Amino acid sequence: MADKRLLFILVLLAIYIFGVKPYVDKIPFEMLMLKHLRKAISEEEFIKEKSRDIEKLFPKYIKVSRENRKLFFSPNTPASAAMSNIQAFIKKTSLHDGMQLIRVNWGLKEDKDGYVVLPISMTVKGYPSQLGKFLKDLTKFQKLLKFETVSVSASAFSSKLSVTAIIRCYKLKGKQK
Repeated sequence: MADKRLLFILVLLAIYIFGVKPYVDKIPFEMLMLKHLRKAISEEEFIKEKSRDIEKLFPKYIKVSRENRKLFFSPNTPASAAMSNIQAFIKKTSLHDGMQLIRVNWGLKEDKDGYVVLPISMTVKGYPSQLGKFLKDLTKFQKLLKFETVSVSASAFSSKLSVTAIIRCYKLKGKQK
């Protein structure tokens, strides 16, 4: 009877050592893996939720981006053509508003991160009523114009005002290869 008990205990011990113990040793590792899987699943669910929000906003931002691109000269437009376009607009506007265009000079283009700055300096002369209309009409240019500096001076011998300004326009850069 004692031999049967001892044999039974030995069989149970062998089952524990060879059958149960390897699984018990794997439990902490499996728990760690389960914890990482839960974390990955929760991150994926968070990303899925955010992607749905982004998908809703994406068309709106694409539309805004396309509208904003219209304010810049195209990357395919040479800088000289863009500056010529600005110069022609300044000449046309000054003639239309009765201003006397004294000079228009192109500045050196400046390369920035995703765009090129195209500066143009100009000097015009005219009466105060013409000046206001001229500056207002300049803002109607189809591209973004930034008045960098504007200097207005009056002559002691004439009622005309002289305006010197530096205007900056912007041209997008092409994709880098």
